[in-house]
Amino acid sequence: MSGDALYTIQQTMERLAIGEEELKQLIKNAKLHMIKNGAELAFRAEEVDQVLAEREQPEPLVASLDDTDVEAQAEQEEDEPISLTDEPERKAETGSKIRSFGEGGITAGKGVVDTSGLKRSLLKGAAATRCRAFHAKLSDAAVAYMNNQINEWVDSDPEIEIKFATSTIGVFEGKHAEQNLIITIFY
Repeated sequence: MSGDALYTIQQTMERLAIGEEELKQLIKNAKLHMIKNGAELAFRAEEVDQVLAEREQPEPLVASLDDTDVEAQAEQEEDEPISLTDEPERKAETGSKIRSFGEGGITAGKGVVDTSGLKRSLLKGAAATRCRAFHAKLSDAAVAYMNNQINEWVDSDPEIEIKFATSTIGVFEGKHAEQNLIITIFY
């Protein structure tokens, strides 16, 4: 180690044209390492010169393209469509996905739950064979609407015999995460 060229603390600050705080930051970031040189602390000249070279090297702002290359690349990019996903393009669906509450829209017991694919028949007695969940925001109007939904659903099918119901409060994620009352009815 005695063959290595060393700079004192003062020489290092002068060579790098920095103050004491900046020197401490370079030590903290492991760019420079202090070593003992007899009774004094010093830095390896090799490390100091490397930090100096890094500081003097300008960062490239733009890749080395001349104006004609930039124009050609811009024209090429304008012509090619950009895919944001790896999925193939989907054809536009003709039917509207927007439905309203009330007549012909989403109503309790009508079109919300498709039971045509279920194989077990509704049993009269103690066992439940199906379940249905309802949810509403925690407000008087929303809970009243949910009650109407449940009542309409039960009235829509005389075969429904409610066996058991549970309720809980949980967060529904949407535009805003909101707490909802969730009622599950087993029938």
